[in-house]
Amino acid sequence: NIVTGLLVCLLSSCNDFLDEENRSNLGPDYFSTPQGVRDGLTAAYAGLRNFYGPEEGLEAFTVAGTDEFAMARSGARVKDIANYTTSYTSTNEVSKYIWNNAYRWINTCNGLVDYGTDMTGLSDTEKKGLLAEARFLRAFYYFNLVKLFGDVTLNKNFYNSPSTSSERNSAADVYDFIIEDLKVAATDLPASPSAVDPGKASGATAKHLLAKVYLTRGYKSYAHADDFKNALEVASGLIGEASSIGLALLDDYADVFKTGNENNAEVLLSVQYSSDKTFGSSHPMNHVF
Repeated sequence: NIVTGLLVCLLSSCNDFLDEENRSNLGPDYFSTPQGVRDGLTAAYAGLRNFYGPEEGLEAFTVAGTDEFAMARSGARVKDIANYTTSYTSTNEVSKYIWNNAYRWINTCNGLVDYGTDMTGLSDTEKKGLLAEARFLRAFYYFNLVKLFGDVTLNKNFYNSPSTSSERNSAADVYDFIIEDLKVAATDLPASPSAVDPGKASGATAKHLLAKVYLTRGYKSYAHADDFKNALEVASGLIGEASSIGLALLDDYADVFKTGNENNAEVLLSVQYSSDKTFGSSHPMNHVF
């Protein structure tokens, strides 16, 4: 303890015994190191657990409020969404949960992109690959936001201090930014999911999401004339190269969701969990209702 430490220090005339090094408050410069970028990516990937698993994740915005959904009990936390009550507003806890968490990890990705360009000690391919992961995740989070909320705040750079002002940018601008990120990710990431660790993005993952983004924007009033054409080309290209990069449909569809088989040839990206609560977080069963 501190008292013992002081006594030992006095008796031994030590010089450095009480010197402290703050390891819990790393600055943004850490993102300019290879280890800092890898740690930041680990955090940004872990953020996906906020959306896939907990009740207030994206499941509340999928079938809740449709005839595919039935309330199990009157006190369920998603009741405002399922019933479209007057409490279904921007202050609703589920809306706020998704909004806040998305921007938390977008800012992390912004830091990785802004500062990671300065990292040294890696090959050009490795450096591009790490930054492409950050851009994929940033696009992923923004796509979820713009699908759910339309016009949203478009933060393109890292915030290292609190900001008390923001504006809603047009969904059209957000889609342009998403597509720009995904084009880079599709090119700079390893092509095959089998070439990366489970739960990490690959070129195939980025192409799949890019096709989906084109297809989604194609139905909007601000669609580009070639959105459907681009969606077809990207998706067809991915299907065409599937066998060469280890992708395939499983013979039994049920095997896609079989426990222990989460990272199979049909899966492009799977959110990783662990039975260790220190690293795996919670994964409540209510999401399989």
